[in-house]
Amino acid sequence: MNTKLCMNYIFILAILSIVMSCISVNAVTIADDTGDVWYKSLSNGWLWTSKNNTDHANIDIMSIDYILNESFLTIEMTLKERIDESKNVGYELYYGNFNGRPYYLARYLTLTYSGLGRYYYIGDQVEDKGFLSNPISDDGMVFSVTFEIDNIDSSFEIWGQAYENSDDNTEQWVDFVPLKFEPELGDDDNDTVDGDDGNNTNGNETVDNTTGNNGVEGTPGFEIIILISAIVFIIFKKQKRNK
Repeated sequence: MNTKLCMNYIFILAILSIVMSCISVNAVTIADDTGDVWYKSLSNGWLWTSKNNTDHANIDIMSIDYILNESFLTIEMTLKERIDESKNVGYELYYGNFNGRPYYLARYLTLTYSGLGRYYYIGDQVEDKGFLSNPISDDGMVFSVTFEIDNIDSSFEIWGQAYENSDDNTEQWVDFVPLKFEPELGDDDNDTVDGDDGNNTNGNETVDNTTGNNGVEGTPGFEIIILISAIVFIIFKKQKRNK
């Protein structure tokens, strides 16, 4: 093999390495219907008494998008309307084991609560990782976080919730994504919000893991593969002519 041909092979291998790096990026969108906010109140024993409420658009989630690139995870929650800082609302994104620990939690609370955007890792203990940097978009409709995760676990899932409490804390409205994490009407055991660490836990362990999951998975980099194929074709055609 002559030197020129050897250099061509090295070039092709380098490009293929770049392609494999691109393929390792996993991008997913979990779409959510609008007008699907749940409601419960103190007067009804905190049982979920209605769903499909449409009058709380600032907590009505349209989608959750995430990109996992090696050890970095970026998650975005897109809302139907901008966040209203004058209301008692909170937004939470999770990555981990829904029915237990460990998991990662990113939370944003409006100014009526504390105006905090923080990130936690919940394992054997709750580790406060600190403040989030600019978690809300300029238009006030996207809550996003990027953090480095220690381990990639195939059993981990992505989920989120947005909630609003009345001024006297006797009523609550919540939107859950994806649909499989929604509670059941009138069954208080099927949905509790743990005030200690913010983990939304669902007691119904027989939920179909495929129900309501509108995730659309995509792998960036196919355009690059087409380009590389064209380059390889040109190189070998050229080599053939030079023989």
